[in-house]
Amino acid sequence: MNKRNQFSNFSDLMQKKQPPKELPPSSQNIMATILQSMPKEASITKIEYEGPRIALYTNSPRYLLEHNETISNLVNIIKKRIVIRTDESIRKPEDECRIIITEFVPKEAGGTRNFI
Repeated sequence: MNKRNQFSNFSDLMQKKQPPKELPPSSQNIMATILQSMPKEASITKIEYEGPRIALYTNSPRYLLEHNETISNLVNIIKKRIVIRTDESIRKPEDECRIIITEFVPKEAGGTRNFI
């Protein structure tokens, strides 16, 4: 064996072969990962990308608040920030929200307009 081949083999041996890093799921697989990871009780109705975040719309936000470890585990898997939002079907109408706000916010607070 000549010296050149000997050194190239030696350098190959000296380089540490590192195991491949586990990459987060690609954007194509993120939605599938979310749907597989979330229990049916979470009642996810829609998934949307919002810049660097992912918004999960649900009919049962109380379940996700009580089982926040589910979201925490999902964040560790997909390596994205997650925002929980209520589905439009369970929200109160805008007019009703304005009435509720004016009832609960004291006049001394000085609020004249509500932005909803």
